[in-house]
Amino acid sequence: MAENEAPIEMGKVKPSKSTTSANRYIISGRKRSSVYCMDSEESPSRTISRVNQETLDEEGGAKLFTAKRMLVVVWMCVGLVPLLLQARSYLKFVTPHKILQELVVPAAATKHTADMETLCPMEGLVIAGAWWNVGVTHYYELEQGRVCHFVVPQYNIHGNYMLGTELIAPSETSPASCSENSYFLEYYFYHGSIGYYAFYEEAIGTLCANDNIGYVLVQGLGTYDSNGANLAQDFGDTTYRRSYWYGLFGSAWILYRSILLRRSYISCKRYGLRCDRLQEPMRFKDSVVFVQESMRLSAHGARNYHRAALVYLLVEGLMSDLFMLIAQDGVFAKVQYISLGYNLSGCYRCCLRWWRL
Repeated sequence: MAENEAPIEMGKVKPSKSTTSANRYIISGRKRSSVYCMDSEESPSRTISRVNQETLDEEGGAKLFTAKRMLVVVWMCVGLVPLLLQARSYLKFVTPHKILQELVVPAAATKHTADMETLCPMEGLVIAGAWWNVGVTHYYELEQGRVCHFVVPQYNIHGNYMLGTELIAPSETSPASCSENSYFLEYYFYHGSIGYYAFYEEAIGTLCANDNIGYVLVQGLGTYDSNGANLAQDFGDTTYRRSYWYGLFGSAWILYRSILLRRSYISCKRYGLRCDRLQEPMRFKDSVVFVQESMRLSAHGARNYHRAALVYLLVEGLMSDLFMLIAQDGVFAKVQYISLGYNLSGCYRCCLRWWRL
């Protein structure tokens, strides 16, 4: 052994990382920085100093589709617009309503069933382009005229209508063949919901004597705390009616969604700013996934009773959306499908997570 050669100390040998483990660490760090828009100590090109921070912000603001702007736009389309439509429906239904005075029947009135096909000939309704079959159960002879009571069995609908005795001009939704054979028609009905309340609707139009179908335009909406047998035996009154059940659960649902929407907006804004500062591109698909995940109705690890409560609120929202669709036509009806799709997707996700557990 040479004199100048240092002896080898076995106890002081330093362990070294293999090339494979080092490369794996660097690659995993790069993947993590690209997904979460984080800085990586192993990649000097992503290190941003405070000096050029303002320059990067100006360049990011000059771009049209920055990550922040894309996330905010998706957030508005996926979250804000459905919430505004749901709030619009809630305000229409929670407002107190009053039944048309001509259609209110006294409790002591006598029911008649003789010759109903001739005296109460209406067989269907066309509301916002949808056809509803009508079945008359009885009628009342009152001072103001004949009031016919009708039902739509498959939808738990009960209501009254009155026909005019003179020919008039047809309504806007009537076909051309009814131009010379139309009579005045007004009605109201209550549509039972899954909770202890019912949706209210009143409309005015004309009855076409050619096919005994009423073509109407909706004039008023509302809700009332009644359902089941009580709804079938309701004669109506002249006071203002409202539903405390719908007002309570509807306001809770709007408040819950507003809190989630605010939290989602803050997350999208912060995440977008982080990606813009790091010059990370944001694809539309990734932005949609991030926004949807930030708007989860139930948290990870939520209890089953929590999901059950959410499903009930979602179904209540579905009922109000469906009733709004049958009460309006044109552009507003098509826009209402956005809120309907939100509630449907929410029900599906909650039930799917519930089923997996």
